[in-house]
Parts: sequence; structure tokens; C-alpha cells
Amino acid sequence: MNFNREKEVTVRKPHICFGHGGKIEIGQKAIYSSGTYYGDFYSLYTCLTCAQIMELIHKPGDEYREGFVNEMKDSSDQTPEQILELLKARKK
Repeated sequence: MNFNREKEVTVRKPHICFGHGGKIEIGQKAIYSSGTYYGDFYSLYTCLTCAQIMELIHKPGDEYREGFVNEMKDSSDQTPEQILELLKARKK
């Protein structure tokens, strides 16, 4: 049996973002996800920017690897916020 739970939280200690691998600082909001995946338990944090990116690109059946936002970069200095703005512009 698989399950998944997500909720928006304000982090009380630093965490690493699942989407881009950067630090989520104390006091920032993030999405906390936990559940099982093919029988293995997981829990992770995703910054709100990467969560918005996931919402924009998601198709049914999609699965994401840790650091998936970094794979979307056009250049090494591109931030998740810049990627989000590009995706929003393309959707218009």
C-alpha cells in the first residue's frame, strides 16, 4: 500500500530542497512531503519556487529525481526563480 502526504510548513531548521539541492533557511516556507514509494518510506522538503515549477510542468504519471530543477537550467548560474519566470512566460 502506498501513501503520500504533503503540507506547507515554515521550516524550523535548515533543509535541502528536493528540487534544486539548495538550502531552505530557517523561517522560510516549504512543502513537506512524506509517504511510501515502491515500499520505501521517504520524507523531503521542496522550496515553494520548485513546487511551483513542478505544478507548471507536471503531467500525469510524471516522477521527479532529486535535483530535477538543476537539469532544466540553460546555464550554471540560472536560479530556480529565473526558471520559474521562463516557464510562466512560455505558458502565456
